Amino acid sequence: RRSLQFYFDALQSINLAIYALPYTPASRGPALEHLARLKGIRLAMIADGLFPPTGLYAAEVAAAQRVGDAGAMRAVIMGIEDPGVLMERNVMNRALATFAKQGLSECMEVFFEMRRKNVGRDVGTYNILLAACWNPRDVDEAPWVWEQMRAEHIEPNEESFANVILCCRVRGTVDEGVAIFEGNREAAGARMYSAVIRACSSAGRVADVEKYLAEMEEKGIPQSIKIKTAIFEAKLLAGDESGALAQLETMRASPPLTIDNAIARDVISGLAAHHKFDLIDTIVQNDFYRFFDARSTSLVLHELLKTHQPARAHALLGRVPAHVRSDPFLARLRRRVWLARQGEGAGVGEAGDGAVDGVVEAA
Repeated sequence: RRSLQFYFDALQSINLAIYALPYTPASRGPALEHLARLKGIRLAMIADGLFPPTGLYAAEVAAAQRVGDAGAMRAVIMGIEDPGVLMERNVMNRALATFAKQGLSECMEVFFEMRRKNVGRDVGTYNILLAACWNPRDVDEAPWVWEQMRAEHIEPNEESFANVILCCRVRGTVDEGVAIFEGNREAAGARMYSAVIRACSSAGRVADVEKYLAEMEEKGIPQSIKIKTAIFEAKLLAGDESGALAQLETMRASPPLTIDNAIARDVISGLAAHHKFDLIDTIVQNDFYRFFDARSTSLVLHELLKTHQPARAHALLGRVPAHVRSDPFLARLRRRVWLARQGEGAGVGEAGDGAVDGVVEAA
């Protein structure tokens, strides 16, 4: 029989290794090994008549997070029946945050397990649930989550209000989101301003976006590049396409507001979603093609194919930079464009990827 100190020493060394792992795909392999070792320690402790400590379960949750295995995490949390184990709130909140990425329904099981195990909830718990409500299929549950938080006498913070405003954006009740912002201005910081600006931009409310951006500047609240693109979206949805394009030009010419690929994807996906293909053509022709990476190009190609415009998709592939056009990420889409073009003409024939690439390269 091994001593409790033996197990604590083993757990400490594994803990240090787990928390040193970043949240990247490369960590999955090592995290899986640590998860298996932790399970082995837990079973060995039980066999030796010892109660596994809370820290062991916390380490298993942390390892499962880095593996990206929600099932493993659920098994750890649901499998704890020992009344001597006090699951710490921050451990459960970490588990909640992982499930919340999949939607509210997936993380409610953990939430109810927190109640069953008498784990106290805090504002962080409910902020995670409110963020899960951004999912369109769960957004109508946001009022229920808010009521539960208030019923537990938990005071909302800025993140809580920001999450509710973003839920209003998803629901299309922007007036309600603006009212929440205006009624809680004393809590307003970068998060709340970002939320209300994004909500107003999605409704084409240019004046409101400009007002809140000006307030941020007056108060010295930092503005991210993504927030700066909100005025572009607002003008676009308000029907002011020339103003939207001018805004992009201003951003491109004003360091440090250089448009990087992440922001370009945000802008381009918005254009594609609203089927503003003429404006996309204008952007490409005005030397914005430099900001088209493979992912942003794929967003436009998907929408063009969905709207049965293979010729336009073919033309776009011919205009983006060669290194983007040849990116393996676009290989399947290049084939789909080629097949759709064939379907428009003499019918779809058999062609390998080399033939497709040759057709695209000739565009």
